[in-house]
Amino acid sequence: MSGPSSFAALECRVGLGRVSVATDAIDVLAEYAVGTRLPMTDRISYAVGVWDGEVVLSLSLTRAASAAMRTTSGLLLSVPGAQIRWAFEIGSPIGLVDIASLAKPQSTATRWLRTATLARGDAIQFVDIHALIGDLAALARVRTEQ
Repeated sequence: MSGPSSFAALECRVGLGRVSVATDAIDVLAEYAVGTRLPMTDRISYAVGVWDGEVVLSLSLTRAASAAMRTTSGLLLSVPGAQIRWAFEIGSPIGLVDIASLAKPQSTATRWLRTATLARGDAIQFVDIHALIGDLAALARVRTEQ
């Protein structure tokens, strides 16, 4: 049961680990086609894909080699005002968890990655989707201005 400051998140497998994403940041869990992964930062790669006739910019935290074209599972994200459909690649969903608290980010370079304490007492990494997309959009603006 959620307390006044807690919130629901979807726990997912990503590579060999687990992360959580707030359920209010998720629009749809889906499979979609993407092209080759391209590096965006040291920790993030991306691929352009298509889901239901929409262009998708699919973010990945894994470093696995990829084929020129592949199908992936991901969270299609709810990003109001975005000019493109964003997605976050996952290996598989595990289930819903109740996040009781979030620690401060360990680094300003990855302010979107935080440790969450679950209501059941253990901890999991939490991906703040809105902070992640905000940081990537700022990075893209800097790169296009150079």
